[in-house]
Amino acid sequence: LPSKTPQTLTPGTTTWAIGSGYNAILNNNTATTLSITGVVDGDTGTLIVNNSGGGTISWPSLSVWPGGNPPTLSTGTDIFSFIYVFPVYYWSFGQDFS
Repeated sequence: LPSKTPQTLTPGTTTWAIGSGYNAILNNNTATTLSITGVVDGDTGTLIVNNSGGGTISWPSLSVWPGGNPPTLSTGTDIFSFIYVFPVYYWSFGQDFS
């Protein structure tokens, strides 16, 4: 089984390797492109984004969101979770935790 310890992702262009852990943290302050590798049908993951302002995320293709569009990041901590049902990432989120 993958590790429960969150992977630390690097802002910019970053890859979340699900085989190394279903949880990840991104301390974001820039435009970041996120890719996720190693996912199989039924995988889930949780991403904590600490956004110090001005950061954005380009999400993996075939990501779908409540209401149809990804949210604008808050200037605090946002938590995103997905379930992967081939070939789609279904995302949910909570924002501005403090």
